[in-house]
Amino acid sequence: MAVTAGGCLAAIVTAATGAADWTVSHGREKRLGLLHGLVNGGGLALQAGSLAARLAGGRRAGRLLSLTGLGASTAAALVGGELVFGRGLMVDHTAWTAGPAEWTRVLDGGALAEGAAQAVDLAGRKVLLARVGGRVCEDTCSHAGGQLSEGAVT
Repeated sequence: MAVTAGGCLAAIVTAATGAADWTVSHGREKRLGLLHGLVNGGGLALQAGSLAARLAGGRRAGRLLSLTGLGASTAAALVGGELVFGRGLMVDHTAWTAGPAEWTRVLDGGALAEGAAQAVDLAGRKVLLARVGGRVCEDTCSHAGGQLSEGAVT
């Protein structure tokens, strides 16, 4: 029973992070995220019902509710896996990119005005150069995969 109670508490905290991710998703990913959350919520309700049944002495009902909740949570995990691994939702799209190991000049020092940004090709990948303290970063948005060079420097 302690494991079920701990799992129910952890699910509540986990749902909060999932809800935060859901608020910045769009289109089909938002609909799949809603399905993922609702099915997970159903699994949580079944596990909480299992805990209540066991506390009231209904071991058989508690087991049945727990097994059904496990099935719901497994179905929700399949949807969540599609969101992360199939659609790349809320993953760092630049995590596996590699560039040159040594300093590589891509522009002359004065070619970029203060406050300006420009995407350049560096060893087959795009990086974003911005003259705001001399920073450089990947041109790919880490959470959505879009090109940062299409936006504005703020």
